[in-house]
Amino acid sequence: GEHSDEFQLILEGVEGGVIFDPHDDGGGERCVLTVTIQNENDNVARFSVALRASRWLDRMVNMDSLRCGASRWYKDIVDAVTEVGDNDDDIDADDDEAPPSTTEWVLHVVSVPWKLAFSVLVPPASLWGGWLCFIMSLVLIGGVTTWVIDFAELFGCVTGIEDSITAITLVALGTSMPDLFASRCAACRDEEADASIVNVTGSNSVNVFLGIGLPWTMSAIYWWSCGATDAWRQRYGKHLAKYPGGAFVVESGDLTFGVVVFTVGALIAFVLIHLRRSFIGGELGGPYMSKVMSSLLLALLWLFYIGLSIWKVKVGDVGLSAQAYAIFLAVCVLENVLLVLGICTYVLQGR
Repeated sequence: GEHSDEFQLILEGVEGGVIFDPHDDGGGERCVLTVTIQNENDNVARFSVALRASRWLDRMVNMDSLRCGASRWYKDIVDAVTEVGDNDDDIDADDDEAPPSTTEWVLHVVSVPWKLAFSVLVPPASLWGGWLCFIMSLVLIGGVTTWVIDFAELFGCVTGIEDSITAITLVALGTSMPDLFASRCAACRDEEADASIVNVTGSNSVNVFLGIGLPWTMSAIYWWSCGATDAWRQRYGKHLAKYPGGAFVVESGDLTFGVVVFTVGALIAFVLIHLRRSFIGGELGGPYMSKVMSSLLLALLWLFYIGLSIWKVKVGDVGLSAQAYAIFLAVCVLENVLLVLGICTYVLQGR
């Protein structure tokens, strides 16, 4: 009573001068073969209620898919404990692999609790069309993010650091680690840099449009329905004349300066990507010096943003000319530090 199934065989990454037909499925980069397994009782099932019910149940709960998914789930749990290092599935099993280094062993021991927890709680994507894997991944990422935020607030409270500083350093760094590792994996495994760069821009889009827009919308609806409470009047009394019935208020603080600094850094990064595409032929990779200098520039841009944001929090309200001078001075410092690091890298490369 099983329904007809079909699957695809994809052939790519071939060697020896093989050329794919660009007019076939897969284009000129790969060859795609679709295999259909037809049930010979299809005509009989049309006239049998029992066979139609059995086929619907098989479509909803496919036992073959469940067995395959359970086997994959068990393998993921075992690999989370026993697999040391960054093993690529594309590597032939017959190839000799170097033993794990000391650094890989240390990272493995530190990350075992996290890998084991995620492998147990997140099922493989082959089960239930990948939806359960997607939902559980979001739930666990949200839980870890909440833990990171609470830890950062506790650390800032103990050390006396302002919440805005912990937000742009510890919280931002901790919540961006998944994006960093995802971009790293995409850059190592994909032939093009699109996936690694789009992953970052797409994540920022979700953070800005959904991560901020959805909570703000919910808060606006909440305060519109609740009205101006005593706590609201005590905290936002200066807005009472404009919003006598209460409203959701978010004061900008140092947001304008932070956005300007981020925009300057983003423009520099866009110019870097454009220059690499024009003169080197790709956003990632290339000659040794170009790779190192690009990495150093991007890392310095992050320090550029962090340093100026912390400076603004510490100095408080200053004039527009002082802010512009601080940005100009930071750009000059960034340029000179990059120049010194580039000279040092060139000297060390020549040895």
